Amino acid sequence: MPTRTISLTAEQDASVEQIVKTGEHRDALKLKSLRARIKAGSDAIERGAFIEIDDADLDGYVERLTPRAGNDTRRTGGTDPQDKD
Repeated sequence: MPTRTISLTAEQDASVEQIVKTGEHRDALKLKSLRARIKAGSDAIERGAFIEIDDADLDGYVERLTPRAGNDTRRTGGTDPQDKD
């Protein structure tokens, strides 16, 4: 991996040190990932690529999303249990 040497002012150095020490840089990466996922979801909704689930059916639907040994449709290429066609 390429490296670079740069000169920082004392204020900049203190700022970088604080960001690294507090883990803010990791939070920024998480935030960037979260924003990308929100955009993907929003785009899917705009395209109509979603299903509606009644409140009464929500717990069961979420439970079926949880992978179980030998029953993980995401790895096996299976279908969504909600698909009835």
